[in-house]
Amino acid sequence: MKQSEFDKKILQLKPYRVYKYSDFNDLERGSFSVLLNRAEKKGLIIKIGKGSFYRRHKNDMPCFGGRVVLERKNMPSGKYELRRGKVKAINYPIVANLFWSNKHQEIPLDNFISRIIDEDAICYFGFLQKKFGDRKVIDIYLKNFKSKGKLKELFEEFFYV
Repeated sequence: MKQSEFDKKILQLKPYRVYKYSDFNDLERGSFSVLLNRAEKKGLIIKIGKGSFYRRHKNDMPCFGGRVVLERKNMPSGKYELRRGKVKAINYPIVANLFWSNKHQEIPLDNFISRIIDEDAICYFGFLQKKFGDRKVIDIYLKNFKSKGKLKELFEEFFYV
């Protein structure tokens, strides 16, 4: 597949949806990674982790044609919670007041992160980034907020989404 054909295929993808490499089974693994890196250099896509990327809306794409390089922090300290998919809010005093009704119960991780993002307070974003890593937090934001038209400006500035 040529780069121009691949770029057209990328532009047909839905914006702000996380795609995995496995979504493109029709291409060879080696050639796919080369095509994907070239698309990233052009600014058509943004990689958010190993094996995942998303496409911005056409109006949000950089017009200068240069490479968009983003430093992503994917070294989460809460690996146990990421594996289990559940969190107890009482273990995190910084956000425990957001979950006043069920502090001592386990909460699904997606709901936990979504509730903190919904607060749209920049003081919580550093906590999310350090505890769960950029990949998981951005993935949840794109699924639960951006795709439904709920924009969080502070979040987008902090994580450069």
